[in-house]
Amino acid sequence: MPTDAQVKEISYLREYASILDDFKYYILGGCLALRKKAENIIDNSEHILSDTKSAELRCQNRTDYVIRSYDDLVNRYKLSSENESLLGTTAMDAKGKIREINSCANALQEKVSDIKSTINALTARTIAYSVAIEKMAENGSEQIRKRCDFLEKYKETKQ
Repeated sequence: MPTDAQVKEISYLREYASILDDFKYYILGGCLALRKKAENIIDNSEHILSDTKSAELRCQNRTDYVIRSYDDLVNRYKLSSENESLLGTTAMDAKGKIREINSCANALQEKVSDIKSTINALTARTIAYSVAIEKMAENGSEQIRKRCDFLEKYKETKQ
């Protein structure tokens, strides 16, 4: 009976099916870890965005204070344009700086939005990959086990 299936071969096939199942769990675990990392990155980017908005608001408030103080000095002392020029361009500088800050905050918001969309797309691909691997591994293991069962039945009929 050298051409018939031997017990060793069937046990090797069963072991391979078990390894395929383990492979599936390793892949699913890796995909889960990737998804958690992606969630952490999105959470961190949300915190950065929140901090940026807070800083932008503080800068806006300070700029408004500087501009009000400047205008208050001009109005309180009824300064002429000559005397007003002696105060300097603090209010204009403050307005320019707040425009720069707003521009930087908007750029950061766009970058965070891009990061989120990229991470969401990668997460969707990771989920699709894990589902595909899970189905392929389960199907492969099931097919191998069916073959083993068939070989065992064949062996029993030959004896």
